[in-house]
Amino acid sequence: MGQLGIMIYGYNENDANEIKKSIEKVMGDSIELISGSKQESVKVKDILDGYICNENMFEDKDDKILMFLGFNDQQIGTVLNGLPKDASFIRPIFCGLTENNVNWPLSELIKDLLAEQEYWSKKAKDKQD
Repeated sequence: MGQLGIMIYGYNENDANEIKKSIEKVMGDSIELISGSKQESVKVKDILDGYICNENMFEDKDDKILMFLGFNDQQIGTVLNGLPKDASFIRPIFCGLTENNVNWPLSELIKDLLAEQEYWSKKAKDKQD
């Protein structure tokens, strides 16, 4: 993938397209949208390589993930700061593609991200107490 992109999971098609448009507005450029929905058993690299045609494969899930593809740290920061706080879509758990998670089944990535989110939420709560 030469251009910037995102892989999303857990969103219906309307919300997925709204997220894409919001990021394009912030970045001032078009991005590629890949859906990981209905591909939980497929390795991330295979989803990105189009192992399963993911066109029109969107579904609402409780767990919502957005993986940045090809973004550098500054661009990720720009997107995170520029996404509207009052958007109609639920903000996802954000992550980047790494040399480790590219070989994981999507279900493993989701599990890992949820565990990390729980860890940091607990740590923040403990700090408040």
